Amino acid sequence: LDVVFNPTPELSLNVEGYLDPSAGVDGAVYFGGFNIQFKKDAILAAGEVLYMVNEGGGQTIKDDQSSVSWAAFVTYTLPADAPFAGAVTGQLSQYMPDKTATTDRDTITKAQVALLTNPFTVSQFGLNYELFYIMDDKNNNVANKSLDTYGVAIEGLFVIP
Repeated sequence: LDVVFNPTPELSLNVEGYLDPSAGVDGAVYFGGFNIQFKKDAILAAGEVLYMVNEGGGQTIKDDQSSVSWAAFVTYTLPADAPFAGAVTGQLSQYMPDKTATTDRDTITKAQVALLTNPFTVSQFGLNYELFYIMDDKNNNVANKSLDTYGVAIEGLFVIP
């Protein structure tokens, strides 16, 4: 189920829910989410929160695994007289698993800044440059230390018409 409400031309609210009775390890998978988007002139700001449960997803059949994840971002579209078409975006997101489950799962936090470009000014191709930082609070249980990761990514996006 996905319900979208646009109270103004600039604002969009979205509530969504999903249930699959046979997708879990030993039961159903279901989630609910809410997102909001605001667009005015060259600025787009948005955020989303998701809650998910995987029935029987832990080490025993009785262990349900749940998680909450969220993301927020702001994008600024470059002016038409810029040297190239594109936008600059910043995002912060986090995945937070239920710490009461018998399996040891980590909170993952990611911050990123990206330059989104359209070097050929066609809708079928984009080229993105991204700087990111990821923090894994327990390094996947390797001696229970945190792990910080820094990186650079270049993405080519192709749309097949």
